[in-house]
Amino acid sequence: MRLINTSTLTLKEFLNPVPPYAILSHTWEENETSYAEWQSLSFGGLRQKIRKACKLAWSEGYQYLWVDTCCIDKSSSAELTEAINSMFAWYQRAEVCYAYLSDLGPTDSTENMAKCRWFGRGWTLQELIAPGNVKFYDKTWVCRGTKADLSDLIVRTTKIDAEVLRGTKGLEAFPVARKMGWASYRTTTREEDMAYCLLGIFDIHMPLIYGEGGTRAFIRLQEEIIKQTNDLSIFCWTTQLSSDTTTDPQQQVQSLDEFRGVLANSPSEFQYTAHQDFVSLFKQRYNIFRTLDFAITNKGIRINIKLSQNKESGLWFMPLSPLTYFTVGQQEKVEMVGIWLKRYFDGVFARARTREIALVPYSRLTDPHPPRYYLTKVI
Repeated sequence: MRLINTSTLTLKEFLNPVPPYAILSHTWEENETSYAEWQSLSFGGLRQKIRKACKLAWSEGYQYLWVDTCCIDKSSSAELTEAINSMFAWYQRAEVCYAYLSDLGPTDSTENMAKCRWFGRGWTLQELIAPGNVKFYDKTWVCRGTKADLSDLIVRTTKIDAEVLRGTKGLEAFPVARKMGWASYRTTTREEDMAYCLLGIFDIHMPLIYGEGGTRAFIRLQEEIIKQTNDLSIFCWTTQLSSDTTTDPQQQVQSLDEFRGVLANSPSEFQYTAHQDFVSLFKQRYNIFRTLDFAITNKGIRINIKLSQNKESGLWFMPLSPLTYFTVGQQEKVEMVGIWLKRYFDGVFARARTREIALVPYSRLTDPHPPRYYLTKVI
C-alpha cells in the first residue's frame, strides 16, 4: 500500500503492518494528479484538493494519507487489479475518511448534500459504507458533519439501510439483491467499473478486464457471488419499460413474454430492491431455502427447487422467498415471492416477464420431488 507522508509530501510503500492513515473520498475532476505526475511535482504543483487533504490529515495528527488518484500506479495492470480488489479493506481500515463534496458551496445548506455528485457515483458506495468514521467537507473544506450525525439524510438519499451506516449490522445480514439495490441508481465513467466497484461490498476478488463491457463484467460478478452464497435474491431483478416504449396494447402484452437469461445486466435492474418494502419479502424466519445448493456449470445454473406451472400462460413459477402476512382472525397466509420462467430447451429455463416480481400462494407449490434443471445465464 502506497501512502502520502502528510508532512514531507512524499510517497512511501508499506507492507504489513501499515501505519495508521486517513483516506480521501472524492469525485474525480479533470487533470487529477496521477502517480506518474507526482514524481515530478513540487508542493505548489499539486492540486489544491490534495494539498488541503494533506493539511487536514496532518492537523488531526495523521502522518499518512491515501488518495486513489496518486497512490496507485495505474500504468501497471497488476497493481490496479490488486488495488481495486483491496480498496474496500483499505477504506475499512482507515482511521478516518474525508468525503470531499466539491459541488457543495459554503452557502449551500447541509440538506443540499443530497444533490452532490458524490452520492451518485459507483465507487463512493463502498467509500461510504466501509469506513467507521466518515467526515463530510464542502468545497471550502468546512466540515458539514459525520456519517453518524447525518445518517437520516444519507438513508433518504442513498436508500442504504440505517443499520449499515450505523454499524449495528454487517453486510452479510442483507440479501444480495438489497445490496445491489444500493448501487442501482449510481453510475461510473467506465461501464465495467459498475461491477468492479461492488467487489468489496460482496467480498469478491476477481480479475479486471477493461474492454469486456459492463454487462459481461456484471455477469462475472454475479457468477462469483453465486459461488459464495445460495441467496436466491440474486435472481430478484426487474427490467423497466423505456421512455419510448410503444403504447400499443398488443405489443405491450407481447413484450411481457420476452425472455432472457436469469442474471441481471447491471445493478440498475435491482432498483426495486432499494425500496424499504423489499426487506419484508426476504424474512429469514421463513427462509426454507437455507440448505439449497445451486452451482454454475457449462450448461447454465444447476438448481433443484419446486416449480409451479401456470396452465394459462404456460410459464413456470420459481419461488425465491416467502412473504408472510396476517389476515383477520390472526390466520397466517403465506405467499411465495418469485420469478417467471419459460422453457428454453430441454431441461433449461430462461427468465420470462422480466418486468415483474411474482407472488404465488405457497399452497400451490405441491411437488415434493422436483427434477433437477438448469437456468440459462444469458441468451
